[in-house]
Amino acid sequence: FPMAKRGTSNAKLADSLIRRLPPPAKGNKVHYDSEVAGFGVRVTAAGARSFIINYYTIKGRERRHTIGGWPTWNATEARREAYRLRRLIDEGGDPLADIAAERAAPTMAKLCDRFVAEHLPHKRPSTQREYTSILKKHVRPFFGKHAKVADVAYADGDKLHSRITDA
Repeated sequence: FPMAKRGTSNAKLADSLIRRLPPPAKGNKVHYDSEVAGFGVRVTAAGARSFIINYYTIKGRERRHTIGGWPTWNATEARREAYRLRRLIDEGGDPLADIAAERAAPTMAKLCDRFVAEHLPHKRPSTQREYTSILKKHVRPFFGKHAKVADVAYADGDKLHSRITDA
């Protein structure tokens, strides 16, 4: 794996080894594992340690995904996660793109805003007031600011409908 040459020589990462790794004078240094391609531990000048996996996307873009910090993640757990990510990557996946897509996914709050901007202007004033009131009193509080549209199930809509009906 080409990126492995940028760090230190490859050895099987173990918690006892990670504990003894000296911090670099400045920046950070990656120490790679001998078992999983691209898997390593990054040590910063401040002494922080975190597990990473380096990989290339199908389009050849170099990426670095942080698995988690040490000692919250131990070497065995991080290696297991690196194996899982490596299989995903080998099948054409891109863990960082998945994270970015999840963050960019539309929320129910944005959908409500879009409804108000695009749909309500075509309604009668009394209907606009009623819909605005329902959105403010029921829909927005029910879903909150961060609920993703893709995560909303039929049961959620049914439960919200029952709450509005009861009110």
